[in-house]
Amino acid sequence: MARVNPRRRFALAGIVVAVAILCAACAPSQGTEEEHVSQVGEAVISADQRVVSVSAEKSVDGLSWGWTLDIVLSGSEPVTSDELGNVLKAARHAGDLDPGHVDVFATDEGGSSFDLTTAADGLGLRYSKVGAGISVPREMLDDTLGTGE
Repeated sequence: MARVNPRRRFALAGIVVAVAILCAACAPSQGTEEEHVSQVGEAVISADQRVVSVSAEKSVDGLSWGWTLDIVLSGSEPVTSDELGNVLKAARHAGDLDPGHVDVFATDEGGSSFDLTTAADGLGLRYSKVGAGISVPREMLDDTLGTGE
C-alpha cells in the first residue's frame, strides 16, 4: 500500500478546507429559497406598473446562480428601455442576495412573447439572447444600471 507524504496530506486537507469555505461564502445563506423567490417576485411587480405577474426561480448557469423571470406585462406595446431597466434593477437588488445573472422572458396577457433586445440595446446593456428572452450577467447590470437600488 502506498503511503501519502505527510506534507501532501496537509496540503490536500488545506485545499479541502479552502474549497469548503469558498462554497459556503458563495452560497446564499439568509432565509429559504422560497423566501428569496418571493422577494424577487414582489420587487419585480412593484418595479413597473405594466408588470401583471411574475414567476421567479433560482437558476444556475455554469458556476453562477441567478434568477430566471417569466413576466406577464399588460398591453401589447413593445417593452421600453425604462421598463426593462426597472425590472432588471428590481431583480438584481431584491433581498440580501447577489445573483450572478438575471434571465428575463416577457409575454403579454395573451401569451405572445415580447422582443426584449430592442429595450436592452436602448439601455446599452450587454446581454445574451436566450430563446425569446435575454440573459444579463451581474457585471453588465451593475456597469449599465449601477450598483445601488
